[in-house]
Amino acid sequence: MRRFFVKKPRLRPSILTLFLLLTVPVFFAIVAVTYLSNGSIARSHANELVERFRADAISNIQDMFNPIKSLVSSAAAIGNERTDFYASNRSLKYLFSILVHSDRIISMYVGTADGSFRQARRIDPTVPIQDKMPPQGVKYAYRWIDRSAGSTPIDHYALLASSVGWVGSRRATGRIWSPAPRGT
Repeated sequence: MRRFFVKKPRLRPSILTLFLLLTVPVFFAIVAVTYLSNGSIARSHANELVERFRADAISNIQDMFNPIKSLVSSAAAIGNERTDFYASNRSLKYLFSILVHSDRIISMYVGTADGSFRQARRIDPTVPIQDKMPPQGVKYAYRWIDRSAGSTPIDHYALLASSVGWVGSRRATGRIWSPAPRGT
């Protein structure tokens, strides 16, 4: 007897349907697993890179400041051994030798217990010195304020075109910045 109500499934559509039912979920599972594992790998690599770059940045900063720290320690040792060394302008050449050691050093200065001040510094041609623009070609300056022997503090600048070439000098008039005397 022949069954009229039961249709025979066709082979091609049934194979296609079975293929889709089996492969589409597997495909989406593979994509999901790959996405999640790649995300965790990317995060772990990113964290490793951030840590490496952080350590490198700290090391580079220390490498940049360690020579300057050594120069400052040397200047402090001279001041401790020869207490009168920074009391006169003979120290300015030494301060200048520290200044020209690196382009990163903008100024080198020393303040003494009596409130005197000595500085070797680079000059920015666009920044006024004592309310006047520096002369053309000025690259460096010696600056000092002498408060020894009860003298009235005056802010002095000796302007230089190079390590040996003097351009001019300036003295402050009127009220100037005055470092307070330091206690021992």
